[in-house]
Amino acid sequence: MKTKQITSIFLALIIIVLCTFAGCSRNDNSAENDKVFLDEQTDKQLELYNVMEDQNQEAEKNYKVIEAPQMKEKELTAEKAVVETYKGAITKDDQTDKYNFTFSKDGRYRFDLSEIHHNISMYVTLHDHTGDLISERHAVNNIGMTVGLKANEKYELKIKEYSGFSPYILSVWHQKETINITNATKVTDSVEFTDQRNVYKFTPPRDGKYRFELSEVYNGTYLEIVILNHLDETVKKISSAKNGDGITAELKMNEEYSVQVRQNKNFSSYQLHIGYQSDTIDVKPGTMVNDSISYKEQTNTYFFKNNDSKSHTVSISEMDYSCAVNLIALNHLGEEISAVRSAKNSDKIFVSEDCTIKVEQNEDVGSYTLKID
Repeated sequence: MKTKQITSIFLALIIIVLCTFAGCSRNDNSAENDKVFLDEQTDKQLELYNVMEDQNQEAEKNYKVIEAPQMKEKELTAEKAVVETYKGAITKDDQTDKYNFTFSKDGRYRFDLSEIHHNISMYVTLHDHTGDLISERHAVNNIGMTVGLKANEKYELKIKEYSGFSPYILSVWHQKETINITNATKVTDSVEFTDQRNVYKFTPPRDGKYRFELSEVYNGTYLEIVILNHLDETVKKISSAKNGDGITAELKMNEEYSVQVRQNKNFSSYQLHIGYQSDTIDVKPGTMVNDSISYKEQTNTYFFKNNDSKSHTVSISEMDYSCAVNLIALNHLGEEISAVRSAKNSDKIFVSEDCTIKVEQNEDVGSYTLKID
């Protein structure tokens, strides 16, 4: 433990200082006497160190040590989006090419035109099975439209001559399958077409905070993360998200949410990391919990049962120096009764009643030890 390491270093420095002092103050004695003296001092310091080590170990034996359970890593990898391509050519005035589609799932579909000659445009329309217009676009090279469509319905796409003749390639990008990411900790996926939406189904195992954060996004690419509830209402969202950006949201146990990663600017593969709310841990005087903070805005919760009605200290230790947490105690009404913001090692709060103790992420992430004395 860090405390023991510091103690060892401190005692080693004392030994060096004593040895140096002894060498300076005993110039009048023989080298043999100096060696004997130094050996005696070293033995005494080592004996003192051993006593202190025994005391530290004995003190720790008096704590009930709890190792907080950690989320088991589970990684998922999504398939690439399906794309169909069709080659065609507009060769005469008022020509109209027609394409019929029926898709297997609800979602967003992209119709892109490419390989069109410079300064040539085409008029593109999409119709439902009744012939009603759904969407339209004057398309030039690499321009198209993304439309939300229904599964098992018939659609017709028309490409009409508008300002000249040219060959073209029609690319039809399909909505990806919805992936259930419940219990996953990382998803590897990608956005490949304009206005694409990758949809994930997520059911929280318990009430609390959950984090969805991006990494491995190409420079210059921006995405949007949206969480929707079962009523399709927006719970939380972030636009123009890049590496390290994400959202932390309060979610309800056993409710199904739709987590969506949407294309915003440019295209990229990405990794979506999921941070989970941990279980509440019961603690009492004489408890030591080894736990950790792994994502932004995480909150770890403990229920303190005071068996003797005395005042007790709750302290944080064994944290990395770059880390800080908010250490907070709440009574049964949810009212704050003691707190330290930006708490570092050795910071503490005082509690004398049954209460909820929260350790909130403040700066950086890492492990820590929570002690109740």
